[in-house]
Amino acid sequence: MIKIIFIILNLLYIAYAENINSTQINGQAYGVTEDEAIKNAIDQALENKGFSKLHNFKFSFDGNFDVGYNQDINSSSNGNFNSYEIQELTRANPSQFYAKVLVYKKLDTETNFIKETSIIVINTQKDILSIKFEQEFLNLLLQEKTFKIIDRTDMENYKNEEDVLKKDNKNIELIKFYADLKADFLLILTPKITNTQNEGSMQMYEVDINYELIDCKNQQVKLSDQLNFTMTSTSILSKQKAFKNIAKQIVDDISKNSYSF
Repeated sequence: MIKIIFIILNLLYIAYAENINSTQINGQAYGVTEDEAIKNAIDQALENKGFSKLHNFKFSFDGNFDVGYNQDINSSSNGNFNSYEIQELTRANPSQFYAKVLVYKKLDTETNFIKETSIIVINTQKDILSIKFEQEFLNLLLQEKTFKIIDRTDMENYKNEEDVLKKDNKNIELIKFYADLKADFLLILTPKITNTQNEGSMQMYEVDINYELIDCKNQQVKLSDQLNFTMTSTSILSKQKAFKNIAKQIVDDISKNSYSF
């Protein structure tokens, strides 16, 4: 009898653990705009698992349904989930949109291989194109498994980051500002992407990206470089592919230069 009870309790525990540690969850919700509907759907998925709502979620839908890594999801779910895709996005009525999302843990089976070297990524630009480039960059950086990405957006003083970036000695000040997060590196990204020409379905962009890798331990710049491109795009997919190719160059560069002096 005791053995039977033990087996039942063990099965219940396994079922409970599988439920908590499930690598994907669904959410659905309505919103006045497409972006609001997507955010509300992610919130609903997280709340159903007992996690908090998104804090600093910024998104502008551009037709890309498999969005991927998102720092705010990672923070709100305590690392249990870190990515999402949009499964359905429709206009429900003249005043509302409906969204259904899948929230999941990207590369869950490979997390044991992620190195302990940690990094904080700071994008100094807040326009839509720069944020979309950052999204592609973070996806690739996560897949590379060289760094553990630390989310800084949940910090109480995060809103003061912009003021720190304006200081002359911003590198040292940023290290002090985020000292409690105990990151090994800071990466400051400044992606300036300007739409210069539109001809039918073809769009041309001037891309100027500065990036700086800072070693927090010895407070030295390990890498500072700039990329300049003229980018041509004929679709959302081609623009996403171009962003990925540019992001790959930076990820490869910082991975190669992340070893200690």
